Amino acid sequence: MARRAEIEYLVVGHVCVDLVGEDRPGPRPYVLGGSATYAALTARNLGQRVGVLTSADFEPAIVDTLVGRDNFLVAANDLRVVRLPAAETTCFVNVYEPDGRRQQVLALAEPLRAEHVPTAWRGARVVHLAPVAREVQLDLVSSFSNALLGVTPQGWMRDWDGSGRVRPVLWDRAAADVVLERADVLIFSEEDVPDPAEVGRYAERARLLVITEHREGAVVYERGKPPWRSPAFRPARVADPTGAGDTFAAGFLTHYHRTGDPRASADYANCVASFVVERRAWHGLPTPDQVEERLNRGARSQQPGARS
Repeated sequence: MARRAEIEYLVVGHVCVDLVGEDRPGPRPYVLGGSATYAALTARNLGQRVGVLTSADFEPAIVDTLVGRDNFLVAANDLRVVRLPAAETTCFVNVYEPDGRRQQVLALAEPLRAEHVPTAWRGARVVHLAPVAREVQLDLVSSFSNALLGVTPQGWMRDWDGSGRVRPVLWDRAAADVVLERADVLIFSEEDVPDPAEVGRYAERARLLVITEHREGAVVYERGKPPWRSPAFRPARVADPTGAGDTFAAGFLTHYHRTGDPRASADYANCVASFVVERRAWHGLPTPDQVEERLNRGARSQQPGARS
């Protein structure tokens, strides 16, 4: 029997502290967030053995949330974390308003480079580069020649002012070309692109480009084919949209690696993402059985088909 890889799904990106609620005197409650957190927990829930390469100050919530306090010393644990020490943990404030999300970055951890990847993790079958604040360095793009490389480039498509107020910016073209040359799947939100004309350029270069559109689902661009839409699955309720895009990405990459079918993977990812919005933070992440049930019986925002 072939030995199961130590890590099947590798996520690279900052685990973040997300402050909750409006600014007020005294300490504010927080939850562990960031693309790496949501993607790792999703992939683990869907049956993958997951490794997270991140940077942060010592933060007990990273162990408690990602690994589980009772599993920290268990050799067969399905989620492992390598933390590059930093003076601070990357910290965001997310406020949802009628016209979209208002975001502020208050602290940043250290950059992540190829040299930080443990040797035993370099054979991961799926590698997910998930920057939130330009922390993932480009040398990582060419470091996994045999992996399915998925990229959620949101963190390369944003900037912030002196107060930390985050805004979308054009992705540096030279850097984008490096990523597009190697990535097997590129996934981002329509809100990440300040100039919609850039989408056409990415679609021409990408092998497979997926653009999420919140409650509408996702539009998929396969090289050489007309774009088509995978409609969203309707959640039972919407409590917290944070992390839905990251959950979608992990669901897509997991299913695409297993099946090679982009249409089935987009439907699967939309289904997975519909669960996380139903509860606060990551507490709504589904099991494979829950996903299968909703795939078969769940209502959708519209019928699947060509892009409308």
